[in-house]
Amino acid sequence: VTVSLDAITNNGNYNNLMDIKVDVIDLGVGQMAFDVYNNNSFASSLAEIYFDGDGTLLGLSSVVNGPGTMFSGGKATPKNLPAGNTINPSFETTAGFFASAKSPAPKNGINPGESIRLIFDLKTGKTCADVITDLGTGDLRIGIHVIALPDGSSEAVITPEPTTIALLGLGAITLLKRRRIA
Repeated sequence: VTVSLDAITNNGNYNNLMDIKVDVIDLGVGQMAFDVYNNNSFASSLAEIYFDGDGTLLGLSSVVNGPGTMFSGGKATPKNLPAGNTINPSFETTAGFFASAKSPAPKNGINPGESIRLIFDLKTGKTCADVITDLGTGDLRIGIHVIALPDGSSEAVITPEPTTIALLGLGAITLLKRRRIA
């Protein structure tokens, strides 16, 4: 399932132009991957990635850096998504569920055309479908701090409202069921 993220801030001229995507991938053996892409057509750097919700995820297992990126898991500054307290419900980062670019963030962050993979262990008995369901209900949210925009601003983006994700998740679950039948 591929999810687009939407801006929750309006700090500059780029909040409505963001093209940031996350692929949610079932790795089997109790793990999920979140591939994060910066598809922006303008200068920008994804500096921190945050997760809110721990119903299905046990913990961040590893960070796989793509070319040009240098992230580490388990720490971020700030510790919560900027402006995450301005939405309802507030975005509250789950302890240890974040990754950030090593300094200097604009150079080591996810710049246009770049990506990273975050691998999470799932809680016992949880599946890819459970993760997609939690994304759909808003019980699991992903937030990203975007910095180094051309006008000097930064923005915060999150996974869209539950209705949008629920429709994506329903399609993915239907696809998984069809594969099992075939």
